[in-house]
Amino acid sequence: GVIKFQTVIPTFWRYFFNYVLQHPDSSYYMIADSALIHYSKLGVLISTMPVGLAYPSSILQSNNGTFIISGRNASLVYKILEINTVGATLNSQNANNLSNLTLQASSGNIYGLTSGTIQKINPTSLTTTTISNLLNAGTYISTFALKNDSLFFTAGELSSQKLLYGILDQNLNLLYQSQPTYKRVSPKGI
Repeated sequence: GVIKFQTVIPTFWRYFFNYVLQHPDSSYYMIADSALIHYSKLGVLISTMPVGLAYPSSILQSNNGTFIISGRNASLVYKILEINTVGATLNSQNANNLSNLTLQASSGNIYGLTSGTIQKINPTSLTTTTISNLLNAGTYISTFALKNDSLFFTAGELSSQKLLYGILDQNLNLLYQSQPTYKRVSPKGI
């Protein structure tokens, strides 16, 4: 492969980097410890901005250019934050779970995985919705993808060790589900 970005990471951050994003201006943002760190495309440190989370877990650049960050604060309260490129918090919301932010649809809704289920985050209020009652207890969604107006997911049932494939609309209503006869297979892709 071709190296697109390279930099020297200070020792005290080395083990806590969670995500790296390339900004449209070709610079890079990394989330580490409790900071959003901005590097030029040449790997030169531009800025370090505290984000108010002691344990950030994931970051997504929204359609409007801001950053949505999921994590826990120092009191271990789950939070979802929206911050701008200079580190100012634009919105903050408590969350029920820690979400691995994955994608933003053209509708603006943000989707992520949390505790084996898909979570939808409203981009304006940062409030969350999950598909908790649609699937059998013990079903664990491992991955999902957005295609046109539908979310396709792969899951497994823990008790029966069977695979499950499904399709949701963007409001997390179940449109279709299929259960192949394969057992003892860990679902990994769509």
